[in-house]
Amino acid sequence: MKSFDIEELPLQVVRQRGGVQVAQFPALIDCGSHTATRLFSDAASAGAAMQGGLMRLYSLTERKDLRAQVRWLPGLADAKIRLAPIVPSSQIEDSLVDLLARRAFVEGEREVRTRAAFERIASERGKRIPVATQDVAPWLLPLAEAYQSARRAMESMSGPRAGAVIADIRSQIEWLTPQGFLSVTPWQWLKQYPRYFQAITYRLDKIRAGSAGRDDESMKLLKDLWTRSLAKVAEHERTPTAQTTSELRWTIEELRVSLFAQPLGTSIKASPQRCEKLLAI
Repeated sequence: MKSFDIEELPLQVVRQRGGVQVAQFPALIDCGSHTATRLFSDAASAGAAMQGGLMRLYSLTERKDLRAQVRWLPGLADAKIRLAPIVPSSQIEDSLVDLLARRAFVEGEREVRTRAAFERIASERGKRIPVATQDVAPWLLPLAEAYQSARRAMESMSGPRAGAVIADIRSQIEWLTPQGFLSVTPWQWLKQYPRYFQAITYRLDKIRAGSAGRDDESMKLLKDLWTRSLAKVAEHERTPTAQTTSELRWTIEELRVSLFAQPLGTSIKASPQRCEKLLAI
């Protein structure tokens, strides 16, 4: 579908499997140029997929107004250049259209499952899209500047421990910026990205100033927590996109800031003890 052209998508359906009734959960899924329906075995997975499917439908149906706002974002041309290593310049406008669609129409809303509800929310485009743009406009260039500063700090890093530290940071950035991250990362966390990249620069500056030993201890702690967090989920879910809604995943990211760049602060309570509690759930 390229619009919400069914009357209602039910919360669940019941099917016969080997003579047993099994509940399954329908959701829209994002297919890039369109959406499709898929059945999931649990409500949580269906809900996560539905967010992406609704974002895609609004991105398609409201594209003209969304794209107009994107092209007026302050610093867009500069951001395209600075973010090119993680968001190809040919894709950044489409990714920002998706981001605005998610902010304007999906996040913070009750899940839309009827055509009437979809159209009601879309009819409020005139106030919703400008409000979303006000969130994104002051964030885009600081994101680009913080990423570029972190990249330069990594390129200038040298010394006996440089290899291990840079490998750790590259892995962190790969998880922060998979293909399409602007489209799929919840705004709650995406808006923290400038600080995450600032923390990388701060960390490297501290190592140059002589805190390599403490950095090594923190890196070992984080690696242990990260390895155990991935072991908790199925193998096919051990990807950045699949973990965008994981509280543990983002708590570990905030813990990185706390350990490597404490003066920058954290957006939530983040400690090894907090991570251990989440691991135990």
